[in-house]
Amino acid sequence: MTAVLLLGTGHLSGCAEIRESLGYEKTAPDEFQVIAHLPLQVPEILNLCPPARIGAQLQREKSPVQKAYQTLMNRSWPEGNGDAESTRTPEVRAFLHMVGTDRGWSDIRAVVDHEASTTLFDQRGIVDQMLFWREMIPEDRRFIDADQERYSFQESEN
Repeated sequence: MTAVLLLGTGHLSGCAEIRESLGYEKTAPDEFQVIAHLPLQVPEILNLCPPARIGAQLQREKSPVQKAYQTLMNRSWPEGNGDAESTRTPEVRAFLHMVGTDRGWSDIRAVVDHEASTTLFDQRGIVDQMLFWREMIPEDRRFIDADQERYSFQESEN
């Protein structure tokens, strides 16, 4: 019985349609049906200038962000300069105000850069940076002498 089934499937696999349906034959997708961009269009006026900046999108083609927005929100992309503030709904703006994102530091990048430039790691020499097992002790650090502190404490109590 199994021999008959094997012979039957072997015989049927010779047919092109059955080979395709069983996955024996590979077919490459047609690149003209798969592409998501709109086809090129010859302009009516041939003396047109190229876009102002390199990488500028054509006006008739939507960006992936705009397509996703239109799909998810079921409305067209809001007009404006495309910044995040103009695309936010009133609910999102209210939530961000409640969370406190509008009360942030406007110069946070300068603060972080200043703090990063004054870290102890950056103040060490290149040999000290390579010898990472050495303890990082600043040169202006004062060490506390326990005996001297005890003596000065006893002096202040008397």
